[in-house]
This record gives sequence, structure tokens and C-alpha cells, in this order.
Amino acid sequence: MDGKGHGQGSFSLSDIELTIFTSMPIIRKLMMGPPHTYVVQAETTQATPLFDHDETAHFLHLIETIRKAFDARIFGYRITPTGFHLILRHIAVLNDSDEHVRKRWQSMGGSPLTPLPRIKHRFTSLGGFMQTLLQRFSREWNKRHQRRGHLWASRYRACLLADDLALLASVAWAEQIPKPRTAFVATSASMSVVAETPIGLTPLPLRLGPDGSWYTADESPPGLTPLRDAQVNALFTTFVQGIPPQDLARYGTALCHGWAFGRPDSLSQTISRLSRVAGRGRSRQIHDLDDQLGLCGVWG
Repeated sequence: MDGKGHGQGSFSLSDIELTIFTSMPIIRKLMMGPPHTYVVQAETTQATPLFDHDETAHFLHLIETIRKAFDARIFGYRITPTGFHLILRHIAVLNDSDEHVRKRWQSMGGSPLTPLPRIKHRFTSLGGFMQTLLQRFSREWNKRHQRRGHLWASRYRACLLADDLALLASVAWAEQIPKPRTAFVATSASMSVVAETPIGLTPLPLRLGPDGSWYTADESPPGLTPLRDAQVNALFTTFVQGIPPQDLARYGTALCHGWAFGRPDSLSQTISRLSRVAGRGRSRQIHDLDDQLGLCGVWG
């Protein structure tokens, strides 16, 4: 099976914006442009085992409640006893009325007294989603177990997915990497046996051409329509079967330690904008993963 298509357009910055960016931390969502899709991960304090079947069910139910309120998209996940990965696309711009925004806030238990600007800021940032998720679960877990204290180790990590091929590879890694023999692991593929209320997963961005060739949505020729769920699942299974285990391991390294992940043409123009004045910020470099899909990671 062989993917085909055309590269994405680039996100341009004015000279003034570039001047600002050379003197402040680089914001990935501004450099890459929408949509803003990430693999986010969080670990428990001192790698304490936290998620068994029951706690995983509570956690998935909470994710779905918050996902609906934030109008976020979740493409896949992996939950281990000591942490989790979510493949998440958040909405960076609100188009709802103020009244509807407040209803969304209150649908997940938010206070009606919270100022509207604060609600909008939280709804349109990845940090807002993660803060809500981690704080809510910590509070509920401590209440269930009559405990106090922090559950999570430091901040969450996030790796930006620069294109749809990186998104597919990320879901493949999250769901297909070997499961520890002595540890419970839940993925979106096995969620039906974990929770009665599964997460409403967003269909994967796959398209099928008349000749049987597959395409990612961002590189598909005009006129190809989205596939039905069964077709997407079958095509994705074929896609995963064509990825060698060593490539999945490379994807895991890039996702867990990198700044961004995607095709070279999705990343190279962006990284070329990150030239820095000496001593300011951190350098960013593209590392070829040497895999069959031709993906790259960005570290630094």
C-alpha cells in the first residue's frame, strides 16, 4: 500500500512577527498554524501505579465529559498504570455565542461565577484542557480514596503533529506498541471492555482512491470523500501492518521526547524560521527517523 499526494501550504509570518519570535520562546501553534493536534502525556508522581480497570473507566468518562465541553477531537489514547497519552486536537478559536460558551462550561461542572474571558481562554488552549483534566481527576481520585496530595509529576509534555501522516503514525504507536505483561494497558482499540461510556473518537484522516491507493486527508486529491468507520478501520489496520516494529519505536521516541513530528516538508520551512540571536532561547533541529514513511522528529 503506497500513499501519494501533495505537500501542505506553509504558514507565513511577517517581518515584525519574526522579529518578535527571535526574542521570545517559540509558540508552536503560531509557527505551525491550525489545526493544532498534539500527543500529550502525563506521568504520576514517582511512577506510582494509579490506573487499574476501575480508575481507567473513571478517567475515560472524565475525558469524554471534558472533551464534549471543550469541543475537542480525540483520535486515540494509551493508558498505562503510571500515566497516559492522548492524541488530541483542541479548538483554538471560539465561534459560539457567550451564552453557549457558558453552557459548555457548566456542562462539566464549571462555576457560573467564572468570568467569561477566563472561560474562553481555557477553552481555546491546550493548557486549559490539560489543566482541567488533571485537576478534576486528582480531586475526584483523592475523594474516592480519601487521600490528599498531588497525583501528577511536574507538567505534562506535548508533541505537535505537523500533518496527518504524523497523526496516523502516532495512533499506530499508541495502540500497537507491545503491552507490558504485568501491567494493565488500555488503548482506544480496547476501550469497549474498559468503560461503559467510551470516548467519542474522531475518525482517522484517511482517504481511498479509485485505484485502491490510500491518502491522508491533507494530501488527498480533490473529490475523495471521507470513508465509513468500517472502511477507515480496515484501511488503518492495513496501514499499521506495514509499519515495522523498529519504526514504531522511533515514533515513540520522537513523540515522548520531541517538540514536533511530521513529514520533512511539513517541518523544514517552519524550522528554518527558528534562526536565533546567539544566547536567546533553544535551537530546534530536525532529525530524520530513517523510517519507511519518511517522517522526522524535532528536538531541542
